[in-house]
Amino acid sequence: MGDTTLSIGAVSYGIAAVAFVLLTGLLVSGWRGKFQGALLAAAAGVTALWAGLSAYASAAAGALSAFADLLEIARDGLWLLFLWRLLVSRALSEDIPTHQRMKRWFGFVTFVFAVIFITTLALHTHLLAFSAQGTFITVIIGRVVLAVIGLALVEQLYRNAPEAQRWAIKYFCLGLGALFAYDFYLYSDAMLFRVADAGIWSARGFINALV
Repeated sequence: MGDTTLSIGAVSYGIAAVAFVLLTGLLVSGWRGKFQGALLAAAAGVTALWAGLSAYASAAAGALSAFADLLEIARDGLWLLFLWRLLVSRALSEDIPTHQRMKRWFGFVTFVFAVIFITTLALHTHLLAFSAQGTFITVIIGRVVLAVIGLALVEQLYRNAPEAQRWAIKYFCLGLGALFAYDFYLYSDAMLFRVADAGIWSARGFINALV
């Protein structure tokens, strides 16, 4: 990457960090003691930390990029947990018979998330020894999987909402769906060409700020 790309990336992710810091502040100030509200604030807060660290890594030519990678996975995990919590709450309130199946789905997603996080951590700490290309592909596949799970949960949330309530969650589903869709675009492109596109990666901060 050149200096220009690094500068764009730093600005892009810096703007995303500021946006999510503001969102986190609004969520914390309006928190009413509910678990879902705490999850939403935590997801926004970790997203702010990830964006800030990504901005620093971009400006410092990759410094602390391993921590940014792990924070990105944590960010995805919290958003997935929040989506699952919304789905479970709706199932309980409406006595949807698929509640038990959703619990098994949660166990599966938790297992997948744990495998991706532990594998990424092991690769960055050299507990697993792959070639550079093997490490890259392994990490990218994990990100694609998380993006697909996120898109599936967003779709399920919108589909299972009563038609009268869909307007209220429309922007939330569009925003979070866009976040996972852009990640899928970034990482599927990287998986196809065996290298992450610098322009797509740098623009992701702006996309997250818009979200």
